[in-house]
Amino acid sequence: MAIINRSMAQQFWRNDDPLGKRFTEGRPSDQAHLLTVIGVVGDSKIDALDETDAPEFYIPFFQAPNNYLTLAIRTKGDPLALATAIKNELANLDKTQAPYDIASMQQVTSASLSPRELLMILLAAFAMLSIVLAAVGIYGVTFYLTSRRTQEIGIRMALGAGRRSVLALVLFRGLRLTLAGLTIGVIGSLFLTRFLVAFLYGVRPADPLTLAITSVLVFAVALIAAAIPAHRATKIDPMVALRYE
Repeated sequence: MAIINRSMAQQFWRNDDPLGKRFTEGRPSDQAHLLTVIGVVGDSKIDALDETDAPEFYIPFFQAPNNYLTLAIRTKGDPLALATAIKNELANLDKTQAPYDIASMQQVTSASLSPRELLMILLAAFAMLSIVLAAVGIYGVTFYLTSRRTQEIGIRMALGAGRRSVLALVLFRGLRLTLAGLTIGVIGSLFLTRFLVAFLYGVRPADPLTLAITSVLVFAVALIAAAIPAHRATKIDPMVALRYE
């Protein structure tokens, strides 16, 4: 007898009712045991929460006994608070059996996700560092371009250009580079994120919401970085700018 999961039923008996069907455990041979399907259950995660569903079957313990058993207990309160009571109860049933590796489902889940959580923390740290470097780079480039056009800005202001027009001019030139970089970055991410599929869980590689939030964040940082030299440009004295070399 055996109970199979949904993936196994779909793979081997896609259009038929699997109940009553028989299969061999392992490779077919004279010593292979024929198992009869007596039930179908949903797919479950065995080793990690992000693993893909695969064909699985389950057989009764007395049909294939082993020395390792896992006992799952549902509680209303803190499960670890009942660890001593569980050990005592198991000792009353069989003193030769010593329970070990007692953990709550939250601890089991955290242990399964801890390697990916560490990786995500590192990626987030590098992402924040890249945003800071991008802001510093945008500020430096915008400041350099503004300083190179000091005389032009002075002439514009001497001819009657207002501070708002000068501010818009400097911001436009700084953000134009940012928009070009964002366009290249989004297009590049659509091709490169396919290599991160193994590290993602619950998020698609080309998730539109994630790309939109990231783009808005980078644009906001770039806007702030470009606004500082743009604001300084509006403070330029036209007479001083005309004599600037």
